[in-house]
Amino acid sequence: MLVAPLRLLPLLVLLSLPPRLVGAGRPLGRLGPGLAAPLPDLTDVDDPDGSRQAAIAAAAAAGQACRTVAFTAAKANYRRRKAGDRGTQVVFDRVVTSVGGGWDSARSLFRCSCPGLYFFTFHALSPSQGRARVDLMLNSSRVLSSEANYGGFDSGSNSALLRLGRGDIVFLWLAEGFLYENDARFRGYNSLSGYKIN
Repeated sequence: MLVAPLRLLPLLVLLSLPPRLVGAGRPLGRLGPGLAAPLPDLTDVDDPDGSRQAAIAAAAAAGQACRTVAFTAAKANYRRRKAGDRGTQVVFDRVVTSVGGGWDSARSLFRCSCPGLYFFTFHALSPSQGRARVDLMLNSSRVLSSEANYGGFDSGSNSALLRLGRGDIVFLWLAEGFLYENDARFRGYNSLSGYKIN
């Protein structure tokens, strides 16, 4: 039957794409005091000599079994809802789900310990009289952005498939504007989720 192979065709095409499509991302340089804690030296996202991709492939070829990895973090911390002049890392107050390790709630970032292909999605909400631009970051490079414009509680979201190596970090960066959150403990209008596909 041809139905099953045709359903797999988009995934096969996706897996045949170059492993990193973020080369056009604009590096932030030193992330500085806006982050929850200092970051280590970060891998160059462009991987010009291919050594990073070779290490990912070697780990997969060695049969390194990885468990299920998935997380959702929500509710932007009230101290990190304003970008200011330089932007700031989005810090989350609530962990909704964290399975298999990787989500660091103290630093509000995902650190890859199991190389592979991951899906990330995020959502941002601007206040009634403001806007917000939020960037999904891989190490120190912007992967993609979302914009929540003026107009009264506008929202922006985006998603990406990223091939990660051991030690890569993914987090949200509030580049411009403000984020809105209600003070109710159980609500969370801003969020970041991710899970390992293979």
